[in-house]
Formats: sequence, C-alpha cells, structure tokens
Amino acid sequence: MSSAGCSGNAASNVADPRVIALTAIVMTAFAGNSLLARAGLLSGQIGADAFTAIRLCSGAITLILLLASRGGRFRLRRVHLWTGLMLLVYAACFSRAYMEIDTATGALVLFAAVQLTMLGAARLRGEHFGRQRTAGIGLAAAAVSWLLWPGQARVSVSGVLTMAGSGLAWGFYSLAGRTSREPPLVTTTASFAIAAVPALVLAAPQLRSVYPTGAMYAVASGALTSALGYALWYAVLPRLSRTIAATVQLTVPVIAAAMGILILAEPLSSRLPPAATATLVGLWLATRAASPQTPARAMSSGEATSLTGSATPR
Repeated sequence: MSSAGCSGNAASNVADPRVIALTAIVMTAFAGNSLLARAGLLSGQIGADAFTAIRLCSGAITLILLLASRGGRFRLRRVHLWTGLMLLVYAACFSRAYMEIDTATGALVLFAAVQLTMLGAARLRGEHFGRQRTAGIGLAAAAVSWLLWPGQARVSVSGVLTMAGSGLAWGFYSLAGRTSREPPLVTTTASFAIAAVPALVLAAPQLRSVYPTGAMYAVASGALTSALGYALWYAVLPRLSRTIAATVQLTVPVIAAAMGILILAEPLSSRLPPAATATLVGLWLATRAASPQTPARAMSSGEATSLTGSATPR
C-alpha cells in the first residue's frame, strides 16, 4: 500500500467514534497512574517502595495472563534485563516523587523529561534539528525552568528532580525497546516480570505495613492503568497516524492535572497553567517537526512508546 493510501486510511480511522473513544480511554488511563500514585501515597496507607512493588507485580501478572490468553509467551533475552532495570528505576522514582509534589506538577515534569530525553537521543544520533524543533525544545525547557524558579509557588526541587529521573529512565526504556523485534506486548510483559523481582526485595521492609486501601491503589495502577492501558494502546496505535498518536499524548498531563484538582482537591498554582501551556506547545512543535503522516503500524515496544520522540509515560 502506498504512503498516501496509508495516510488516508489512518485519517479516516481517527474519525471513527470507536477509535476516538478508545484513545480517550487510554490517555485517561495513563493520566490515572499519576492520580492513583498520589492518592495512595497521600492516604498514608502505603509507602513509596511498597507502591512500586505492588504496581509492578500486579502489572506483570496481568500482562502474563493477557499474553497467555492470546496464546503467546515470552523468553527472557538480554535486552529485557536493561528494559526491566529502566522500568524499575522509572517506577521507583515515580512513586518517591509523588511523596513530595502534586499530581499536576509531577505529570508535567515526567512528560517533559521523557520527551526531552527522546529528542536528545535523536540529536546524539546525528538527526538534524530545524528551527521549529529547536525553538520547541527551548520553549519547553524554559517553561519548566520558570515553573521551578523560586517565587510564590513553592515546588519541591528534590521531588521534581526525582520525577525527572523517572522520565529519563522511561526514555531509556523506550530507546532500548527499539532494538527488540518482538511484539510490544511481549517485551512489556518480560520487562515487568524482571522489574518486579528487585522491587519486591527493596520494598520488603514496607510491605508489612501496607493497608488494604493503599494496596488497592497500587494494584489498580499496575493492573488497570498500566498493563491494560498498554494493551489497549498497542491495539489503537495502528489506526492512528504518527502525528496524531504523538499529539494526543500531549493531553495526558492536562488530564492528570484536572484529576488532581477535581478529585484530590489539589490547589492550582498561578504558575502552572502558563507553564504547562508553554511546555506542551513547545513539545508539540518539537515532535510535529519530525512526525510523518504515516500510520503507527504494529511496532516494536520502543517505537510504540516513542513516536518520533513522543513517548507516553505510563
């Protein structure tokens, strides 16, 4: 099929109400990870390391069952050791950061860190950055810096740096996934299974003091908004053009912020709306500058989570 034909099919699929609904559900699920982590940790009924361990374990179990139901299985490969390690670092930093920063700030910093990591990797590979892409990266970086600049709105610097580390790890996870020729669900399942083991060891002291409500938040994050969210995203991706797939991911920090304000009653700082707007516009410019109008076909794990530099943290 020609490129023009593929683009036309992808464009017509986007207008399909079912595709729109499924995409909205996936973006809400990804944003829900931030909400569930923040809510669980704020409840005081689970520690950050315990949340990470239960999230990864429940996600691994769900993915293994889902893969088995489709007649699939995975074999541990060398690349899985690296992707599993990066997934562990991402999840551990994610949980610890939400002990210190609110849902909206965390989601924005995480998303920006992932995007900038992917764009930085592209530049190191020798990819040329035009004016639009350079301007977009500069705008996004300046907006996040302004958000963190000392002033009336006080943001935990350690919390932000920890969340940035989480985004960096997810970016490396996506880059490593590009070397895998397996179906994305297989690589994701293997990565979760590997990451869950050291997560349990690290969380052992906290697991004894986990309350049912705290555990429920972690299980929901692992099984529903992570594992099932991934599976649904991989199913929807082939029906979206790369530009659309990259652009819709920009809604995740916005949805997460709205959830934090409406559900957790978190305050909205005066700096967050303009900083978030500038960051997302900058990232949109940077990713759109390199996003071809071709469908997001069935990809490797890294490609599926990294459409022309746009990777959605789960």
